[in-house]
Amino acid sequence: MRSPFLILPEQLTAEGKADQDAIRPLRDSEIELDELARFLEERHSHRVGYYFENLIDYWLQHSADASQVKRQIRIANEERTIGELDFAFRNRAGELCHWEAAVKFYLYSPRPNKDGSHWLGPNARDYLEKKWNRLRTHQLPLAARHFDEPVRSMPFVKGILFQPLLGESGDAPLIGQPPEFTAPQHQTGHWVHYRNLPQLPENWQKRRFQELCKPYWFTVPNSFDGESSHTSASSLNEHFQIQPERTKHPRYFATFTQADSKWSETERLFVVPDNWPNLPAV
Repeated sequence: MRSPFLILPEQLTAEGKADQDAIRPLRDSEIELDELARFLEERHSHRVGYYFENLIDYWLQHSADASQVKRQIRIANEERTIGELDFAFRNRAGELCHWEAAVKFYLYSPRPNKDGSHWLGPNARDYLEKKWNRLRTHQLPLAARHFDEPVRSMPFVKGILFQPLLGESGDAPLIGQPPEFTAPQHQTGHWVHYRNLPQLPENWQKRRFQELCKPYWFTVPNSFDGESSHTSASSLNEHFQIQPERTKHPRYFATFTQADSKWSETERLFVVPDNWPNLPAV
């Protein structure tokens, strides 16, 4: 919850940032780990977004800054569902607040999709501008239509934008410019095709890689000593050559570098199928 925003709240609601700042993140001493584990297990899902919402739910339910917390509020018009609000609650001032929550991962594609977007999801049918437009034209305005009092609506969108590590032929990549509505301090990472793993730059060859599985894509992996479930770049490439069936889907890694005999996480890496983003011919 302390990570930077991906989509800038101020772009969509003038007072959005004040709402988020007013809900203080829980201190470690305020989190009962066994209780949190039970809370998440009772709501278990492999969906990354749903796991993210569960963490927000726990945070708001245990925060002294929020009360009357409600989640997944169905909005209907003459018995027809027209949408759903992710979270509604009251802040310390008693004001009604509405958050639309999401965690998103978008990769820069030098070739745009049919709608002109260069920032595509691992599933390229999803893209950054699509999410932004959905928020500002549908999801955020819903609250004002549902409640009979003023409501402070804001997007609560975290995530990472990934630049290409290599060009199509393993040469220097084209670097993408994020849209203006993204937060200036958003998190960044890199992506690469499976076929280009043998061509990783020299500094990447020295790293160690740990695959992160859903729904834990945005969690912080445990520290390590360079062994265990962490593998070298050469071993990673060899693994996928031996098991080519594992290259049919995107895979997500935390990468680590060593300094003074200590390993620490450097950044995140997506490895995607060689035909990604598999856009139709224009």
